[in-house]
Amino acid sequence: MIIIVVSFTLLISCSKITKEEKEWGENGTVNLGFCWLILSEEGIMYEPINLDEDFKSKGLQVKFTFKERTDMVSICMQGRIIEIIRIEKQ
Repeated sequence: MIIIVVSFTLLISCSKITKEEKEWGENGTVNLGFCWLILSEEGIMYEPINLDEDFKSKGLQVKFTFKERTDMVSICMQGRIIEIIRIEKQ
């Protein structure tokens, strides 16, 4: 009986499609203040530490995923410090 319950639970959990599988990242606009920033559609300001030169264009629409870096500080102090994992132009 336990094997059946565990098997059923695993089957259900494996068949669920996560949000990340349906879509990835956030949409935002690249801006230049004192530093390069990305303003998300939700109104959150991000300060990427590794924004590639190809994306340093004011007003550029991007889709991106990131890791927030709470272990770092910045002289800009204009947004959440992030490390970009994936980014593409829209």
